[in-house]
Amino acid sequence: MKNLILLLISCFIFSKASFAEPACQPRQYHSQAKVKQVIDGDTIQLQSGQLVRLIGINTPEIDHKNADKTEPFAEQAKQYVEDLIGQSQQINLVLDKELVDPYNRMLAHIFNLKGENIQQKLVAKGFADASVYGENTLFWQCYYHAELAARQDKLGIWQTANYQPRPISRLYKSYSYPYEWQGKLDRVFVKNDTLWLVLGNKLYVGVTEQDQYQVFNQIDFKSLIGQTLYIKAPVYYQDKHWRADLTKLWQLIIDTDINPKH
Repeated sequence: MKNLILLLISCFIFSKASFAEPACQPRQYHSQAKVKQVIDGDTIQLQSGQLVRLIGINTPEIDHKNADKTEPFAEQAKQYVEDLIGQSQQINLVLDKELVDPYNRMLAHIFNLKGENIQQKLVAKGFADASVYGENTLFWQCYYHAELAARQDKLGIWQTANYQPRPISRLYKSYSYPYEWQGKLDRVFVKNDTLWLVLGNKLYVGVTEQDQYQVFNQIDFKSLIGQTLYIKAPVYYQDKHWRADLTKLWQLIIDTDINPKH
């Protein structure tokens, strides 16, 4: 199994040259299984009883005890997964680097018998956002680009308040924030081998020298001064400043990516 996972991962090693054309398909599947039921938009149960968490995405939550607390588009996401799987209930699974989560759910990318990447379809429809956890990065480019397109068209969840980025002005000391944040890039400077992006004169986003050359080497941050940036990274308070560490491409969205000028 380990060799198979390494083979799958090696087929999708990130390169800047291919960033604009993300791959949504594997070279091969790990296994085929039959679905017993769809729990919600990002969790299914196999006939074996095993729960499977669809990795690389998050869908709105269904409150199975109180329907009034179910989030907008949660039921639509669940129904869409059922429609994509179809009457055969057969799916193909592709594993990533991490095989199970803390709740003992199998982690997998799933495909229907048409070969459609179900996670990608959910994100493209606006029923999920792209979220990378741990080392499960196999199809991140695919999901990232699907999210950008859905956000441009304001599909599904991107119409709702819960999925709107928080403005930097709402950062306060007494809170911790796992959300996406937005702010205008005011200035860029280098200190102690770290490039600092200052958003809204409040949030200091650090990019190490190594990551500048290995991850963000095609981005001229100084040319983005005056633009709104969206940061998908943990924000924390340290040394009298709000900070975030930018280490991966999927943690950054530039305003023109989702609000193109016509």
